[in-house]
Amino acid sequence: MKKNAWHMPSFFVGLLVGLFAAGMVLLLQGQWVGGGVPIELAPLPARAIPASQVLLNVHVVGAVKTPGVYALEFGSRTQDAIAAAGGALEGADLSAINLAQELADGQQVKVPSKDSLASVPIAETTGGESALSDLVNINTADQATLESLPRIGVNLATAIIADRDIRGTFATVQELQRVSGITADIFAVLEPLITVGP
Repeated sequence: MKKNAWHMPSFFVGLLVGLFAAGMVLLLQGQWVGGGVPIELAPLPARAIPASQVLLNVHVVGAVKTPGVYALEFGSRTQDAIAAAGGALEGADLSAINLAQELADGQQVKVPSKDSLASVPIAETTGGESALSDLVNINTADQATLESLPRIGVNLATAIIADRDIRGTFATVQELQRVSGITADIFAVLEPLITVGP
């Protein structure tokens, strides 16, 4: 009886050690996932920014009710910029600009007026010939010079330069009508003011 009494504590000690070891295994399994990567160190997924929250700044000038700089949603069009500026004035010539053009950050939208021709002097004539020094050379004019012409806004000036770069210079002033947006009415206004000469 004494011999068995000496072995009883060893049995309980072994049992306690086994329970402790099993508990440690379960504890470690609960703290580690994915082959040893701690839960707290797992990377968080990146948050995508909705397109509706991306803004661009556009400067609206010309024949609008409230000219100024407006923040618009990404993907907005020229007509959206005009609406943000309170809409076009009664004398605005919306046919001279592309209302469907998608806007870019930092762009200026210039809305011309129908009577803008009155503020642009017609080239004087001497002996039946135009004073060429007063004419705008559509083959060499830069963006600002083209925009100074009546019925030509930012969009049409950009289109003229792009057409000129891709298809070459204009052989005659009539070839300006190959540019998308230059209608017969617009060309009739421009013809006495432009040249393709040196």
